Amino acid sequence: MKYGWDNIFASALTGHLKDFDVNDIGLQMFGVGLHALQDGYGHAGVSMKDHSLYKDVYGDMNASLKITNSVIVVHKLLSGDYTYLDQEGAFSLDLRGMSSAQKGQVFNKILNYLGIN
Repeated sequence: MKYGWDNIFASALTGHLKDFDVNDIGLQMFGVGLHALQDGYGHAGVSMKDHSLYKDVYGDMNASLKITNSVIVVHKLLSGDYTYLDQEGAFSLDLRGMSSAQKGQVFNKILNYLGIN
């Protein structure tokens, strides 16, 4: 999970998701980070040795969807792209595996978005 979030945070430093082109390093980091986080749920944290194709396809889809939505919102907040963040439920975030420092950054970006900071 830490590896996944580290990649998402690094990706957000390179730009907005909507502006990435194929093979941009920011898009690559985003994909690697998202996949790592989805695998954390789909495979219940098992090692690569115990990685299962079956669980890739039939793992916990609800948790994978929630982490996917959370990753997109966090990336948008960190990169300053606030489009679509006004949708209901956008800030129902799953931040599991994120460091305290990273959570603090996300919280501050939410405050900035709301005009409180």
